[in-house]
Amino acid sequence: AWNGSDSVIMTGAYNNFFRMFDRNTKRDVTLEASRESSKPRAVLKPRRVCAAGGKRRKDDISVDSLDF
Repeated sequence: AWNGSDSVIMTGAYNNFFRMFDRNTKRDVTLEASRESSKPRAVLKPRRVCAAGGKRRKDDISVDSLDF
């Protein structure tokens, strides 16, 4: 989905995650939809996504594990 000024794109997946991409700032955010009323316990730190089969550090996430 696009916003009215075409500056933000939103994608979603069946696992209740959705991402918003700001075309102007080149930033993105990943959010989770839920019916439960909850407050965040901690701010999640950004993680680097690495290519499949490549070497990765402890905090890196493999692109194969993402479901968008």
